[in-house]
Amino acid sequence: MRDIPVRAPIDKIPEHFEIDVTPLGLGQSVHVGELKAEGVDFVVAPETAVVTVLVPRKLAAAQMEAEAAAAAAPAEGAEAAEEGKEPEVLKQKADKEEKEEEGKKPGAAEKKGKPEKKEKK
Repeated sequence: MRDIPVRAPIDKIPEHFEIDVTPLGLGQSVHVGELKAEGVDFVVAPETAVVTVLVPRKLAAAQMEAEAAAAAAPAEGAEAAEEGKEPEVLKQKADKEEKEEEGKKPGAAEKKGKPEKKEKK
């Protein structure tokens, strides 16, 4: 805010407010309720931001990507921990499908070393 509306006797109206922004980090603000002025009533709500340190757009996008990657990392770690169990399930399924396919192919049993049963006439 460049102008802060106040109500006060004419001799109490401050010409300016000095605000130290050095302790502020990215995205932090100073609000009207934090300003000190004796005998002055602020016309705007105390939670109104007077000064905000904005995050540059490029930095904000990079920060959002980093947060998304950090959120995905624990999920990947959990998947990696469970991977010891998954290959068995996948292998069992693959073996089952393989056996079904072998049963459909002629002479498939011979390839596995099993003798084919022949009918006698």
